[in-house]
Amino acid sequence: MEKITKINDSLSVKEDNRKNRTIISVIDGDKEVLLSDIETDDYFWNKWVYDDNYVVAYSRGCMVNQIPLTVEAAYSIKNKRLLNMKNERIKELLEFMLICKKGFDLTQILTEINSSDLGLLSDDKKDELRNYLTSGNKNINKKDIMSYILEAYPQLEKYASLTEKLSVSEYRSIREELDESTFWLHAIPQDLSFVEDVPKKKLKK
Repeated sequence: MEKITKINDSLSVKEDNRKNRTIISVIDGDKEVLLSDIETDDYFWNKWVYDDNYVVAYSRGCMVNQIPLTVEAAYSIKNKRLLNMKNERIKELLEFMLICKKGFDLTQILTEINSSDLGLLSDDKKDELRNYLTSGNKNINKKDIMSYILEAYPQLEKYASLTEKLSVSEYRSIREELDESTFWLHAIPQDLSFVEDVPKKKLKK
């Protein structure tokens, strides 16, 4: 069965589900670009996602076979071409931007949505959330990060104007009010041209 999903006026994604096989392609104007052609079944899938920058095809297994997620291909909507999948850094950043989320605790979240140092984190932990969200792009500033987190979790807005270091009891009070210990976030969507040809150390999962 063939299904075509329109992304914009000139771009569509074609998903062809055959017996034990799934084929995913991008149709951009008058050209068709293959993203993935994989043997699939009820326990192993070939899927796709997209945002304003990329269409990404990926494969993954289920809890039964525990085959890990693999980014198979990515098509740049802006540049109208496939990305280099030999760059493991690119594959990982795409995974966190479009497919998987990473969890962070409240101390990291409060530190990042406030301008003042609340004294919640050791120096080696202060940049972890920021580096993850920005994918290492230094052009994404503190305000951008704060807005992104608050858009995902608007209930944090009342805790985004703290000016003094928090005591243990104050922190516990906030945690109890929120009734949430882990906050799950995608990395901020962006064009990855700035890392495309520069292999870098993998993020910790």
